[in-house]
Amino acid sequence: MSRRHRFLVLLVLAVGFRGQCVLEPPAFAQTTSGTINGSVHDESGAAIPDADVTLTAQATSIQITARSNALGDFVVTGLEVGTYDVSVSRPRTGAA
Repeated sequence: MSRRHRFLVLLVLAVGFRGQCVLEPPAFAQTTSGTINGSVHDESGAAIPDADVTLTAQATSIQITARSNALGDFVVTGLEVGTYDVSVSRPRTGAA
């Protein structure tokens, strides 16, 4: 193998290797937060909109409140990892 040919082979390998490194997807760190989602329904299975959902962290007693949407669904994101108690209050009815 000539010196010029060997140089071209090494150049192709080096460019190919570098291109592979650049094109690899980035690695992301593990997250330390979580999400709790659910639905609020009455005994008959009907959705309860505008219900207050309260999450209480057992370790810190910090409370976070969410409200269910028209379908009774709620989502709470950005929670620290841990155990939570969940309670639901029905929406107030009647004239305000």
